[in-house]
Order: sequence, then structure tokens, then C-alpha cells
Amino acid sequence: IYSNVLYHFGRGIAFSHKQNFNDAGKELDKMREFMKDSSLNIPFIPFSAAIEGAEVAEQLLLGIIHEQRKLYDGAIRHFRQADSIEVNMVYNEPRDWLLNPKHYLGNAYIKAGKFVDAISILQKDLLNNSENGWALFGLWEALTAKNKPAEGAKILTRFKKAFDKADVKLYGPVF
Repeated sequence: IYSNVLYHFGRGIAFSHKQNFNDAGKELDKMREFMKDSSLNIPFIPFSAAIEGAEVAEQLLLGIIHEQRKLYDGAIRHFRQADSIEVNMVYNEPRDWLLNPKHYLGNAYIKAGKFVDAISILQKDLLNNSENGWALFGLWEALTAKNKPAEGAKILTRFKKAFDKADVKLYGPVF
């Protein structure tokens, strides 16, 4: 059941990024149908119940759909909700949910021109995920946009160190 939720989540993201919002909405509907299955509520001690990951996925997909439509207030609302669910999940290494909602939220804040909020949420992420390249890159973007070149340069140096062996080029705090 959970793998089907994730399958439709992934397809919904792909359709959103292709600006195919009708099909993205259909994938969201399919996710929600699978989310009704009561087996997702069974906790896997010491892990979170799968429904919590499904709820994060639902909010992330809603946020991505809004963001791709340039409806940033809606995107921010959904990404905040995803973050609120994720931070209350059981802490494990690796995390039960691997796509960090704070990165999506920071990215939406940057796109909305809310650089102070982006800086705040990405700095908050760095408290738990020290020297995370994605958060550092977004923080650098927000500081640069906020016209804080000295602070931005320090963050860029940290980012380059964190990603010195990476085989991908970042364009924002999310892939």
C-alpha cells in the first residue's frame, strides 16, 4: 500500500514539473485512495507508522503543485504542514522520510521573495543536518538575494566544501 502511495507521489511530482496539473491532481487522488487503507496506521516500532510518511508526501505534492503554478502562499502553507508532520515522526538514522520538507519550504520562500523566512528555515535545518549542502545552497541563494554578500560568501565556501565531490549541480535547495 505504502509503495503505491510513493509511486503516485513520484508521478504527481513529475506531472507537476511538466506543468500537467490535471494528471498531477489525478495522482494525488490515487495517493489519497491508498491512504485510506487502515494498514498504514499500524506502527512499526521503533519507526513511525507509514501513514505519517504518506501524509508528508501528500502535503509535499500539494505544495509542489502550488509552487509550479506560482501560487507561493499555498505552496508555503503545504510545505509548512509537511514539515510539521515530519518533525514529529520518530527519529531514525536514516530518517523515516528522506525528502526534507524544510528544503522545499526554503525554496518556496525564495521563489516568493521571502528571503528572511528562507534564511530562518534553512538555518533551522542546519541545526539538525549540519553542513547539509542543499540547505547551504538555499541559504546562500537567500543571503545573496537579500544583498548580504559577505554572509553569502561564507555560506558558499561551506557549500563548496560539503559538495566538493558531488556529481550533480544544484540550482536550488531541492532537486
